[in-house]
Amino acid sequence: MKKRNNVVLKALFHSPLKILGLTILYIFTAIFVNILSKDLGTAFDIGISGSTNDFKDYAIKITLTLALLLAFQFLANVFEQKYYFETLKRTRLGIFNEIGKKPLYKFIEKDCGEYSSSLINDVKLLEEQFFNPVRLTYNHVIKLIIAIVFVIQINVGITIFIIIASFIPVLIPNLFTKKLSEKFSNYSVGISNYTMNLNELLEGYDVIKTYNAEDSIKFRHNEINEAALTTKRNAYNFLGIVSNIAAITSIFVMMGALLIGMFLSIHGILTVGEVFAITFISSNITAPLSTISSNFSNIKGSKKIIQKFNNEEYKKDELVELNNINKGIEFKNYFLTINKPILKNVNYTFEIGKKYAIVGGSGSGKSSLVKSILGYYYDYSGDIFVDGLELRTININSVYDNISYVPQSVSFFQGTIRDNLSYFKSNTKLKLTEVLEFANIYKKIQSLPNKLDTEIDRTVSELSGGEKQRIGIARSVVEGKQIFILDEATSALDGKNYNIVENNILEKDITLITVTHRLDKNILEKYDDIIVLENGEIVENGRFEDLIDKKSHFYQLYFGN
Repeated sequence: MKKRNNVVLKALFHSPLKILGLTILYIFTAIFVNILSKDLGTAFDIGISGSTNDFKDYAIKITLTLALLLAFQFLANVFEQKYYFETLKRTRLGIFNEIGKKPLYKFIEKDCGEYSSSLINDVKLLEEQFFNPVRLTYNHVIKLIIAIVFVIQINVGITIFIIIASFIPVLIPNLFTKKLSEKFSNYSVGISNYTMNLNELLEGYDVIKTYNAEDSIKFRHNEINEAALTTKRNAYNFLGIVSNIAAITSIFVMMGALLIGMFLSIHGILTVGEVFAITFISSNITAPLSTISSNFSNIKGSKKIIQKFNNEEYKKDELVELNNINKGIEFKNYFLTINKPILKNVNYTFEIGKKYAIVGGSGSGKSSLVKSILGYYYDYSGDIFVDGLELRTININSVYDNISYVPQSVSFFQGTIRDNLSYFKSNTKLKLTEVLEFANIYKKIQSLPNKLDTEIDRTVSELSGGEKQRIGIARSVVEGKQIFILDEATSALDGKNYNIVENNILEKDITLITVTHRLDKNILEKYDDIIVLENGEIVENGRFEDLIDKKSHFYQLYFGN
C-alpha cells in the first residue's frame, strides 16, 4: 500500500518536516522522563548514605529536570494536536476530493448514504482505530528506546532480558491480525448499512406518517440498529481480549526486571537506589509496551478500512479535450442495459443549434437517453459520438464545459441564493438579475428579506416546487453554455410560469434537448424535432404537425394525455 496512492496514508505523512520536529520533542520529553525516574532511584542512596550537600544538589537537579520535562511535554502536546487535527482535516478533504473525481458512471455505483458514511463514520473509525493509535505507538516506541538506553547504563543483563521479553507482547497482536481486520471491516460495513437504511427511513417520513406505519418503521430501525451494534460489539470485544493478553504479558516483563534487580542487589552488584531506578525506568518500558501492543492491534485491524481509500486512477491524459461542440451528438446502434434493457438500437443525431423535445410514457427511457450524453453510463454497446469522437474517449469534464443540465429535482446547497446560482463562483458570465428574470423568479427573490443574500437553508422550505425549478433554470443560464439539457425541468411550474419560461428558453440561441411529459401544443410546435420513445426505442420523430398527421404513436400519446 503506497503512501501516494492512499488518501489516509497521504494525510498521515503530509509533512515529513513536522514529523521530524515532533520526533525531536518526543525524544527530549522521553529523556527527561527517564532522568527523573533515575533520579527517583538515586534518592534512596542519598537518603541512606548521602550528605546535606548531596541533598541540596539533588533538589536543584530534580527541580530543573521537572521544569524541562514540563516544558517539552507542553510543546510536544501542542505540536502533536496541531498535526493530528491537520491529518484528520486532510483525510476528510482527501476522501471528498476522491468522490468528486469520480465520473458519473462510477459515482452512481454507490448510494449517497455510503459516501456520507465514508466521510462521517469511517473517518471517525480511522480517528479511533488508526490515527490515534499510530500517534500513541510512535510516541511510545521512542519512550521505549530511550528507556532501554537508560537501563543499559545501569546493567546490561537486565537490559538483555527486557529486550528479549519485550518482543512477546508486541508479537501477540500479529497472531490475530487477520481476524481483527475482518471484524473492523465488518463494523465499517455495518455502520455504512445503518446510515443508508436510516436515510431511506427519514426520506420517506411523510409517507410513513400518512400510512400510520410508525410502529413498523420503529421495528425496522431496531433491526438495523441492532445489526450495526452487533458488528461494533464483536470488533471491540475481540480487540479487548487481544489488548488484555498483551497488557498482562507487559506486566510480567516489569516483574521479571524487578526480580533480577533484587537478586543483583542481594549479591552487591547493584545498590538499592539502582534497583529502584530500574523499577521506575522499567515502568517506562512496560507502559509503552502495553500501549504499543494494544494500539498495534488497532492499527493492524484498520488495514481493510484504509484500503477502501486507495486512490482510483482515471486516465484523463489519454482522453481527448473538447473546446466546443460544433457538429452535434450522434447515437449509433446504441443499447443500454441495467439489469434489464433500457434503451434499444437508438440511432439519432442531435444537431447543434436546433431544439429537441423527447416525449414518451413513464419508463420509456427518456431520462436515460439524456443521461447517456452526460456520461452516466459507460457500460453500453454501440456508440455515442460527440463531434465525431466516441464519448468514452473524451474527457467528460470538457463535455460538461459545453452543457447545462437541469434535472427535475433541484439540489440546493447551504449558503445564500447568490451562492447557489453561481455555484460559489464570482466570475459568472451573466448578471444574476438577468438570469432570474429569464426564469421569471426575480420578483420572488426581491421579496425575500435579504434578496440574493438570503440564506437558502432557511428559505428553501418556503419555496414551492415550481419556484425551486425556476431557480434551477436560472442557475443553468449563468455560465452561458451552448447546449441545454432539461429533464422534466419545468414539470412543477404552473401554466403561466410554464409558458413564460419555456418561451424564454426556446427563444434563446442555444441547442436545446428537453425531456417533457407536458404535451402543450403551443410549446411543442416551436421545437425542430419531437422524439417519441416507447419501451426504450425511438418509434417516431418529426415536427408537431407532422406527427399529429401521422396519427401514430405521438398522436395516441398526445390525445391520450
